[in-house]
Amino acid sequence: MPTNEIMGLIYWFRISTLLIIVQCTFSAENSHQLSKEYLQGIINHVNSAGAHWEAGHNFEEIDHEMVQMLLGTEHTNSQVEDLPFFEHLYEHASNERPSFAGHSDGKNEFDGLKEWNHCPSVRKIRNQGKCAGDWASTPVAAISDRICLATNGTNKIELSSHYAISCCKTCGWGCRKGFPQMVYQQFVTKGFVTGGDYKSKQGCQPYEIKPCKGSFKKCFLQNDYPTPKCKPYCYNSHYKKKYSQDIYKGKEALRIGCPGCAGNELAKHGPLTATMKVYEDFLTYKKGVYHHITGKPLGYLTVKLVGFNDTAKPWHWIATNSWGRKWGDNGVFRIQKYSGECLIDGSIRGVVIKNDDHSEKLTEAFNVQSMGLFLRISILFIIVQCTFSAEDSQRLSKDYLDDIINHVNAAGAHWEAGHNFEEIDHEMIQQLVGTEPTNSHSEDLKYVEHLYDHPKDVRLLPPSMGLNSFDGLKEWTNKCPSVGKIRNQGRCASDWAATPVAVISDRICISSNGTEKVELSSHEPISCCKTCGWGCRKGFPQMVYKQFVTKGLVTGGDYNSKQGCQPYEIKPCKGNLKKCFMKNNYPTPKCKPYCYNSNYKKKYSEDKHKGVEAFRLICPCCSVLEIAKHGPATATMRVYEDFLTYKKGVYHHVTGKPLGYLTVKLVGFNDTAKPNYWIATNSWGTKWGDKGVFKIQRFTDECQIEGSIRTARINKEDSSEESSE
Repeated sequence: MPTNEIMGLIYWFRISTLLIIVQCTFSAENSHQLSKEYLQGIINHVNSAGAHWEAGHNFEEIDHEMVQMLLGTEHTNSQVEDLPFFEHLYEHASNERPSFAGHSDGKNEFDGLKEWNHCPSVRKIRNQGKCAGDWASTPVAAISDRICLATNGTNKIELSSHYAISCCKTCGWGCRKGFPQMVYQQFVTKGFVTGGDYKSKQGCQPYEIKPCKGSFKKCFLQNDYPTPKCKPYCYNSHYKKKYSQDIYKGKEALRIGCPGCAGNELAKHGPLTATMKVYEDFLTYKKGVYHHITGKPLGYLTVKLVGFNDTAKPWHWIATNSWGRKWGDNGVFRIQKYSGECLIDGSIRGVVIKNDDHSEKLTEAFNVQSMGLFLRISILFIIVQCTFSAEDSQRLSKDYLDDIINHVNAAGAHWEAGHNFEEIDHEMIQQLVGTEPTNSHSEDLKYVEHLYDHPKDVRLLPPSMGLNSFDGLKEWTNKCPSVGKIRNQGRCASDWAATPVAVISDRICISSNGTEKVELSSHEPISCCKTCGWGCRKGFPQMVYKQFVTKGLVTGGDYNSKQGCQPYEIKPCKGNLKKCFMKNNYPTPKCKPYCYNSNYKKKYSEDKHKGVEAFRLICPCCSVLEIAKHGPATATMRVYEDFLTYKKGVYHHVTGKPLGYLTVKLVGFNDTAKPNYWIATNSWGTKWGDKGVFKIQRFTDECQIEGSIRTARINKEDSSEESSE
């Protein structure tokens, strides 16, 4: 059997097993009858809570079986393939960059339902009937809209979701569940044919499932409809085009890493889809800006984003559902933006219809399905190293850096450039930026969904849920000096390990209110953990957090400090970086599962510190609450040549090529200044930047920094908030 078929079977078996587990472990408490009285209780609760939305009856009565027919999206996790992130949608001129949070490429609001009258499909509300086909019908609807918009309204077509629902074995399980990202991939690789509504006699393959109108309960009783059979032909006898001649294909499928960037993409190229977690109260939505108030989680739903508003409070998305016009505001709803509400900001996807739709090159996903994690990431690392272009290995001479400095300082940017390095080349750069970026095949931490239950008058206040600014360097340094400490990784690309370990050390101190001042060692992740990375070459920060939770970390101070069990073994670079690198040709230290500091009297096994959970944060607003309450977090950012010259101000990329990825420590933020910014520390010593500290623009996913915010909880008391699985 060909290799690709074997890999396909393995993938299909894996996701089928996941579905069985999900179905078999669904708790009995979620299968209760959502009677009219029960729904009335939810409605009363919402309408008396001072929420930003209004509740009412959309369904007379609904039970677990009916709910399963509404919510067909299978939630993505680290074992399921996803689309590559679309990194930089647009190159902003320095005077075009957003100057404060909430603006999407200068647009404060956009409503595609009003703007795109020349494409009627945008305003169309789908009705999936008794088929949990939202995972397929919604992406197909968004694709249809984008084809029309890409042709300026000349090609008004409606594509059919039949193939995705009935024929695509890697997409899902028909009318039971499926993956929207696989529908986009199917459109790019094989394409879709046309098809209108149920009994419309339009297109090659019209929708075959009768829509639900009037009583939802009666619809389900009368219309016990299985997944339609796969029909790779035009079954509409009124349609004269051949199946093979009717196929439409896309160029690239993509994910978007931040709400601001998604707003840019939506306004310029058309609707996007997003997957959201649905709670019982969402069934009762009538109008306003939805946010979860009460009720249990029911499942996941794919919806179509058609607009946004960053001038109203709270900021919100405009979206359409696929439950027909009897639900909500004629099938339309609004949901809070920038806060990770119901996870909606973390799974925004779309497709490129034409080559000239996007000027930026998309990130490529490396497609190896059946290998173990370490083999996968090792191959990725080899590819990255071997394909590094010759032009990127040039020497960043003093003259070249002068040009960058002059360019930045003349561009009217929000930051000031200057010399941090006399001269630097590719080899030196590789010792500065050691983080391997996460992709769809790299294991990552789970998202934490709702960190705090905020009072209604605080919870929805932009930009950061009532918290306007916070500086951990001022707030924590007196009690916990480690927070203000600037690490110096030396000639070792260990930022991926040293920075998470620094964050964990800070959090142990903060959790103890300053009574437990420890510095943990990054030796074990760098030298012993085979799934964490490749020592002083590259690694994954998320795996360091996992190591802390599963196996623990021992103590260890700076180089030659003789503090802790395992002090850092690599000499820091001070002064001239070039001389440091020439003199200190240091390999990855050998793994030593013992306390090699002879001055330290504690046993290795007794010195272990462990955490209770590690996680990612899904939105900038949630992140600052977590940081202000529990301590710093790490973020991975893409580094460009101009970042090497940062001196002060609020950094944003102005000029220069990409060099790699770096893990930094987030210690604060400011949403009252313009532009809004994060406060962060680097691990290149105090000679770089503003004594090792820098500020970087916030709410715009600058250098991808907001898509990979991670941290860990130290104590069980700190982890009382519910996190998503």
